Amino acid sequence: MSIRLLASLTRPAALAVALLLAACSRDPAPAVGAAASSAGAGTLTVESPWLRATPPGAAMGAGYAQLRNNGDRPLRITAISSPLAESAMLHSMSMDGGVMKMRDIDVLEVPAHGSVSLAPGGTHLMLMGLHQGLQTGSSGEIRFTLDNGQSLSVTFPVRDAAP
Repeated sequence: MSIRLLASLTRPAALAVALLLAACSRDPAPAVGAAASSAGAGTLTVESPWLRATPPGAAMGAGYAQLRNNGDRPLRITAISSPLAESAMLHSMSMDGGVMKMRDIDVLEVPAHGSVSLAPGGTHLMLMGLHQGLQTGSSGEIRFTLDNGQSLSVTFPVRDAAP
């Protein structure tokens, strides 16, 4: 969270955000994921994050999680990034004439008081140009950027299959 945004919050809100950030920074892999406050719009929470392990030499990887918004307005994820790969993006999968197609998602909206599932066979995150394979038992950081400029970094553990 930027200092400028933190300074614009009321004192109780700034204290709540500071406590939330401190709690998230102490545990690199919190049980329910991580959360970012969006002033006036609620909180984006990333729950049950995981990356699928890749075979040696793989150039791409996939990640999954449950995204929740407890606010009264939609939250929009406009970008994702990770030090694990050259680029990261959101994709959707759908059947088209009996053929599975994958499409980039420029903006992913998490509805007010709702959730979006990033799951195998559906909407998910892709890591392109992996710097090294994703090995079971390791973990990596994924950063979500919201349309209001806020960002949220979440530690994603690597697993062989869905937990």
